[in-house]
Amino acid sequence: MCCKLVSFSMFNRRHHCRRCGRVVCGACSTRRLKVEGYLGVPVRVCDDCHSATHCQDQKVEGYGDLPVRVCDNCLNQSQANLKSEEDDMDHEEAEEVDEEDPDERLGNNGWWWKLSGDKAQDATVREEFSFEQSPSVSLCLAILKHHSPGDPAHPRLLLDSAENLLSLLRPSSDALKSLNPEVDHALVIHMVRSLAVASKVLYSRIGVGAGVERCDKVIGRAGLLNLLVRSGWAEAGVWAGALLEPNIGTPAAMMEDTRSGRSGSISKRRHHGLTSLRDRLVQEEQWELALEVATKGGLGRAGIWAAWGKACLRVGGWSRARLLFARCLQKGGGSIEGPPAGALATTSSSHLSEIIKILEEHNVALPILLEDPPSFSSHPYPSVLHSLASLDAISKGIILLPPAPSQERPVGCGPPLQEDVKEECLFYLRTYGTDQMVVDFLLRHGEIKEALLHFLNTRMSPEIFLDEVYLRCLKMGWVTELEAEMKSVDPTLERWKPHLCCLCRLLERRGMLHILYTAQVFSEDNVRAAMTCIRFYCNDVSSYSQMRQNCVHLHNAQKHMEDELASVGWVAEVPTPQTVTSTLGRKTSEGSIKRSNSESSILPLKLDPKDLDKHINTIRRQDEVAKFLGNCEAAGTPVVKLATRLAEKSNKLKSLPTLFGSTLERVHLAVLAIICGKDVEEGFGIAFRIIQDFNLKAAGVFELAGKMLVAEGRPKDLIHLISCIQSSGISDCSSVCDQVAYSCILSLVKLWETGWDIAKSAEEEDNSSLENSSSKNTLNPLVDPLLKIISDPEIKVSACIACGQLKNAYLIAVRINSNSDVERISDAAEKSGQSAIYRICQRRLQLVKVPPGIKH
Repeated sequence: MCCKLVSFSMFNRRHHCRRCGRVVCGACSTRRLKVEGYLGVPVRVCDDCHSATHCQDQKVEGYGDLPVRVCDNCLNQSQANLKSEEDDMDHEEAEEVDEEDPDERLGNNGWWWKLSGDKAQDATVREEFSFEQSPSVSLCLAILKHHSPGDPAHPRLLLDSAENLLSLLRPSSDALKSLNPEVDHALVIHMVRSLAVASKVLYSRIGVGAGVERCDKVIGRAGLLNLLVRSGWAEAGVWAGALLEPNIGTPAAMMEDTRSGRSGSISKRRHHGLTSLRDRLVQEEQWELALEVATKGGLGRAGIWAAWGKACLRVGGWSRARLLFARCLQKGGGSIEGPPAGALATTSSSHLSEIIKILEEHNVALPILLEDPPSFSSHPYPSVLHSLASLDAISKGIILLPPAPSQERPVGCGPPLQEDVKEECLFYLRTYGTDQMVVDFLLRHGEIKEALLHFLNTRMSPEIFLDEVYLRCLKMGWVTELEAEMKSVDPTLERWKPHLCCLCRLLERRGMLHILYTAQVFSEDNVRAAMTCIRFYCNDVSSYSQMRQNCVHLHNAQKHMEDELASVGWVAEVPTPQTVTSTLGRKTSEGSIKRSNSESSILPLKLDPKDLDKHINTIRRQDEVAKFLGNCEAAGTPVVKLATRLAEKSNKLKSLPTLFGSTLERVHLAVLAIICGKDVEEGFGIAFRIIQDFNLKAAGVFELAGKMLVAEGRPKDLIHLISCIQSSGISDCSSVCDQVAYSCILSLVKLWETGWDIAKSAEEEDNSSLENSSSKNTLNPLVDPLLKIISDPEIKVSACIACGQLKNAYLIAVRINSNSDVERISDAAEKSGQSAIYRICQRRLQLVKVPPGIKH
């Protein structure tokens, strides 16, 4: 320290000579010199160094160019003259500079604090300026600490000063595109952060939360502004102006609000400002700056990492892309930081889709084949190396196309992928995607076998096999290739049986019968394939003529059953001796199989050969019946209407009766065969064979047929029906005929009671008398032939009573000595007004003196 007379304090600062390093006061260091090591920047030196430097250049006339020693008076006089000459020279140069270029004055006439763009020189200028000219933040804080401790005005003053300094950095509206080069942004930002941090500390001590929040906003804005300034981004000035405006979104929005005078919309875009800045940085590929902005603004960074990784993929930087995607994606399609806000808000699945799309764009054949082509694993950008290596060959016109793929590929799957591209795609799908995405990718590029192997190895659900594998191949026309690859993986289909069973169940549940049939044929499940053919045959038919046209499905079902019967080694042991006779029924009934859950999981379904033979016979019989009823419809017989009446339903039937339905449907079909032909004899044979094949109750079928003949006004055919029954050789023929005849008589009486015109059906000579008669005697021409057929006396008595022939009934009852029948006849005579028969019956009952109701 050379200054002994001065006391240094807070207001009298110490200075250092940049030449000798001594500590001096301001009065002893008023001169500046260009000292070595400061890159030509004039720096502070002490007066002694300045005088010593100028004394070495003193020359005396008469001594040539050599400097000589002079006295102090002469030295002072010489220095005064030299200083005067320098001032005059500087003044003249300044005037010349002002006339030529005003900006040169800044660098030559004392305004040497201007930054030049040279980083080293600018750092020296900043250091000298900060020491000499800039305000001291630490000095300010020290003064305020002693001046107003604990006063709320203290931190408010610091924060206001920080905001005022930030406002000084705001570009003018005419210069929004770039930063002001005359302002040292780094210095000002450092001062702002120092003042804001000090203010925050003071606000925290006095417990003012609003002040702390305000300080955080200022610190955050200063930090973001510092990032933009340090980045050297071309649009830094645009966004710096937007950040310095409070609660502003984008620069364009700021300018629009300024022109239109809207202030309310400013607060609405407060949150979107940093988001827009981040998205813009991503568009400009300022990745690191975008990450810093997102970190300081509390925004999601996953979208930035993903966009950066995609950019690396596009230029071939696959290794670095893997590292970048590892920061934003995770296994299972999720995101490490969650979905980001703004334009980058996309899901992980969409990121994967874009990654695969970018990689597929690299699947371009090389213009030539290189001897040692670079790979993506050994070189960061192999596509560029490929192009450069093949440039010479291309200039010579040497172009070799890659060889065609050796193996056949499915039609419509596109060109095959290069091996490295394929492996890279599978890496991302297996690491960050799902098994379903892997299968979808492989199928999209025709890799059916690899997709099937992945499906089996990962044990994916059968629903995915249906939707993502089978139906997709069906849509693309690859079912043949799919089935071939499934058999190549497992010729016995043992590994595929669980998936095929579930596939068939799902297809049946969804009503996709044609696809179900294809799957059943592929799995060689002949029984179920025959069942599906039966459903094709029965579905959506409104007449037996359509069934006759659908006979091709019956023939297919018969062929499947015959194939199953022929495969002797494939027949399984019957689980129970009571095997039911049909598996083709749509409804569960006697003669139809009940499919349990265990049976539905068996592939293929196995039946006893006897049951298969019965099913084949059922198919043949149905074909015969359908052809017969179809011919009847062609002849004009309303078969569907008769079937509706049989079912006692509306005219619109849900389905026509077939032999594949319930027992009741088979009964109705046998009745239709009897009543729909030209006569009873034409269809009786078919009906009788149906009764025998399915063990139906013959009496019930024939009774129902007789009732339908009566209802259709064909009582004459009742005799033909009974004649056919008698000639059929059926067991217990007499009993059946009695039941049928009695049932027909009851039907005739019932219809007569409802007003049926019997005369039109009797075809007797005295039609006029029949029409005018209201007595049951008009039924005699119709019921007498039926009464003659009845052989059982009791049934005959009941029939006579029903049709009003009480006299004949009395004679038969007396002959068989049945007093109970006499009593019934007496009651019927009393009700009908036949007094003579009533008296005879009463006399008979009195003679025998037997209580009524007791039979001898």
